[in-house]
Amino acid sequence: MGLQIDLPFFHHSTQDDNVRHFAAISDAIDIGIMIYNTHWFCSVPQDEYMKAESMLRLKDYEHVVAIKWGVPEGEDYDDMRKFSDTFNVIDNSGRSNVARCFKNGGAGYISNVIAAYPAHDLEVFEMLKKGQIDEAQTELDRVNAAFAPWMAKTTARSGGYRQGKGMSAALGRPVGPPRPPTIELDDQELAEVKVILDELGWK
Repeated sequence: MGLQIDLPFFHHSTQDDNVRHFAAISDAIDIGIMIYNTHWFCSVPQDEYMKAESMLRLKDYEHVVAIKWGVPEGEDYDDMRKFSDTFNVIDNSGRSNVARCFKNGGAGYISNVIAAYPAHDLEVFEMLKKGQIDEAQTELDRVNAAFAPWMAKTTARSGGYRQGKGMSAALGRPVGPPRPPTIELDDQELAEVKVILDELGWK
């Protein structure tokens, strides 16, 4: 059991603030914490995101166990090497840096298709566990490229997590509508993703 906890965004937090925030939570609970490094919500992302040096300051707080790692543009993604031997690092940069994450000692990644078709990411993860890191990234890139134009088009129309729910529906496993104000995929969008799924051989 554990908690995923965002940065204290919209507060112009300093690195000291971030450390105090997660240290206080760790002292108050007895389950694991995964820090969600949501730099895109910060007022000044380059200053307020959870930096490697701040993660190192949390190494003695036993309930801080993981981080979903991503950095703002222009910052050094590879800084995770400074703490990846202490914390579980989950790549959170859209599957494009999975190989980089694992080569830096990472332990996992976030997928926007796993709920619709788990077999793909289970296969990729097996490759990663076997050390076939570049091969795994090639497979991720292949699938990402297949979906990219459709993802961009459908995201421009409405946000949220409508694409994953639409993929599930197209595969015959509907899971309900997205949260409002996000709108459901229309028939045309569903037809387009069905073609992509068929081309990938996903059933």
